[in-house]
Amino acid sequence: MDAPGIDGTPRAIETAPDDDGHEAQGRGLIGRRIFLAALVIFVAAGMIGLLGVRSATVEGSDGPVSASVRYGRIARGGVAVPYAITVRSDDGFTGPIEITVDQSYLDLFDHNAIEPGPDATTSDGETITWTFEPPPGPEFTVTLDVRIGPSVQWGRTGHTVVAAEGRRIELSHHSWVMP
Repeated sequence: MDAPGIDGTPRAIETAPDDDGHEAQGRGLIGRRIFLAALVIFVAAGMIGLLGVRSATVEGSDGPVSASVRYGRIARGGVAVPYAITVRSDDGFTGPIEITVDQSYLDLFDHNAIEPGPDATTSDGETITWTFEPPPGPEFTVTLDVRIGPSVQWGRTGHTVVAAEGRRIELSHHSWVMP
């Protein structure tokens, strides 16, 4: 195909692509293969459940009283995660149980419910404390129905303090939120 040049005379227009050579073509091929392999690994990890919610449990004790927190260690925004605090006393409970959690950690979650509901709730702006009357039996579990907030990124470290029967147990846990 001819097109007029600046001076009006016909000139040829090349339509064949530039040949970058075998070296450039080889780099492109390697790049595509690396991308495809990464994509296959990502999809396979999702298919076998490696990208879902991962939970963990931390435990501590002080004499006859022990406590554990089961929490979402790895999650994504908008996904429901476990959060349960269990307190045990070898001799049963004679007084109230107080559970204190960092407010900044609880801000990770959209809260739906806490079961059983606390008899009293107090906050100092940095922590929230739930007080429960002594339960029958040697074990007491509080479960929060929560999900990671949809706009939350990266995660936070939380500290849970359980006070029961004159004992105090501090437990630390970290939830990581995948982007």
